[in-house]
Amino acid sequence: MEGAPTNTGAASADYTAYVLALHWHPVWALRACAGGEREDAAVVAAIEAPAGEWARTRLSLHGLWPAYANPKAHGDKLWPQYCVANGIAHNACLAQPWWPRCNPTTEALRQYNTSARWGRYANQYAVESTFSAAHQWSKHGSCTPAALAPVHGANYQLPFWGWSEAAMLNVSRGAGAALVAQTVGASVPYKTLHAAFSADVGGRKVQVMCAADSECALEEVWLAYAAEAGSLRPLVGAASALDVFAKSRGCTGCAAVRVLRWHGCPPAPPPPPSLPLPSRSPTFPLPPQPPQPPRPSPPPSLPSPSPSAPSPSPPSPSPEPPSPSSEPPLPTPPSPSTASPSPPTPSPLSRPFQSRSRRLQI
Repeated sequence: MEGAPTNTGAASADYTAYVLALHWHPVWALRACAGGEREDAAVVAAIEAPAGEWARTRLSLHGLWPAYANPKAHGDKLWPQYCVANGIAHNACLAQPWWPRCNPTTEALRQYNTSARWGRYANQYAVESTFSAAHQWSKHGSCTPAALAPVHGANYQLPFWGWSEAAMLNVSRGAGAALVAQTVGASVPYKTLHAAFSADVGGRKVQVMCAADSECALEEVWLAYAAEAGSLRPLVGAASALDVFAKSRGCTGCAAVRVLRWHGCPPAPPPPPSLPLPSRSPTFPLPPQPPQPPRPSPPPSLPSPSPSAPSPSPPSPSPEPPSPSSEPPLPTPPSPSTASPSPPTPSPLSRPFQSRSRRLQI
């Protein structure tokens, strides 16, 4: 009942009808795959388990919801939710879903959370991480007479879970549910599917809905029934059926409805490509530069003498004859044996060799 006005915090046991919501579980399980809207490996494991055969091939229980057959008598509200029972306001469950009053009791879990019950026809109830069973009790079960038990003992929730199971199993034997099971992996005309469910409830209005994230794929079916006066037990049958008055998304524009077959989760999408790191400074195109004149070539360098070759000594100049006016010749220096040796003056060609030797040592 999407977008419909609700009566949050209403008094328990003040309603006259029910909406029974069934869903096609493979659509929900696909959203639990890696990268999906509600990624949850436990949901995928549950539908692939042996007990998940029902969820893969037949409609499953979404919930049994108390509703108002005459909304105008309740301020144009369509249904109560998170009701107040015995002074307990169950709207506190919105902020504290782990509160014991918001969850199925230990006895309810012992009886219903088995492979033959919830694990079979309400696969998502059996997965604790989804809080599906807790959500159904706190939002809808709190509005039933079960929540008004004087003493909240171990068994006070059992009527609500029993009514939900009986209503679901009754519809699963109808023509509409059989048509869905026959169409798994294929398509069925929308009008044909809608007419089959409507025939199950004596021609009353029903809601057949498609998934918003999967084109024309069946997601839910809603049927409405009267509540028995006094006990408020759901009267599930064609004679007690009512029109579904709540507006839903339907299957607008779908001539045919696809019933998806569970093939397991699709491959995980590849990781997005890594983006290049931005440069530290932005780059801008440089303006064109004027042509530069050619640089003059450097003068040729003189070849360095080879370290192994001996340095040639310069040629001795030929002696010139003394002129008459020249000074007398200098005396001949003493021989090395009689005079003290003096360090030889390095020739000009030996300095580059020493400089080269220093460069080789660095």
